[in-house]
Amino acid sequence: MNLSQKTIGVVGLGLIGGSLGAAIKKYIPKTTVIGFDNNNTEANKAASYSLVDDVEITFEKLVNSADILVLATPLLSALKYIRLLHSYNRQMIVSDVCSVKRPLLQAAETLSGNMTFVGGHPMAGSQKSGNDYADPDMFQGAAYVLCPPLTGKIPTELTDIITAIGGQPVLTSPEEHDKAVSRVSHAPQLLAVSLLNELQKGEDSEELLLKLAAGGFKDVTRIGESSYTVWKDILANNKDNIISDISRLIIRLNDYKDALQTGKSETLEKEFDKARSVREKILRDKEL
Repeated sequence: MNLSQKTIGVVGLGLIGGSLGAAIKKYIPKTTVIGFDNNNTEANKAASYSLVDDVEITFEKLVNSADILVLATPLLSALKYIRLLHSYNRQMIVSDVCSVKRPLLQAAETLSGNMTFVGGHPMAGSQKSGNDYADPDMFQGAAYVLCPPLTGKIPTELTDIITAIGGQPVLTSPEEHDKAVSRVSHAPQLLAVSLLNELQKGEDSEELLLKLAAGGFKDVTRIGESSYTVWKDILANNKDNIISDISRLIIRLNDYKDALQTGKSETLEKEFDKARSVREKILRDKEL
């Protein structure tokens, strides 16, 4: 891997962008990391925290200085920047970190042939937001999805960066990615929101419920802290997959309800056994 002469531009210096900049500076110290953020406060903090080597005051200046550009912004902002990139003809690798891939790959289809767009999504993060919580080790051991460009292969420079910061590249199509993250991330987000909101229904027992909501409940609902600002575009742009998964969850919960009503304890026991097996497999895969 020879990235020492490369300049990596990061657009969006919040939690993920700030962590990405910090990770690259820590694990690939000979590269140059330059950032840009429309939010001057986040940009100034990123510079003062040394999450990046420098910040540019405009997107245009960043594009003209970067060899590799990562759009670490919410989905609609990333789409806006891809549209802006259509006016450039620089030799450049472009990627993103968004949780929905299909709209971005479609928007990038007509970019200049000198630009290679690779859809990206690190399966890492936090329910917190802002670069105050940036972590250079955020990507250690995390799956990092890459959706190959329509023509050509994924540039080795991009996979080298991901592996250097501890990520594990996972190649898939945008369609398969969006289906998978709906099941493991997007639908569970709404499930966590629903569980938390069930505690605040104006009932007499609300105070008791809040006091007893510890341990396992906190683990299950941790992601319920996430801001709707982060999720708004994700939910809107992957709604078909999410609706399908919510419907499947409703069917499964109704099956459990029926098993309880009819006293079919063996059915519930089998479901617990299957769930434990899946959980153990997830943990084994994380250890590999």
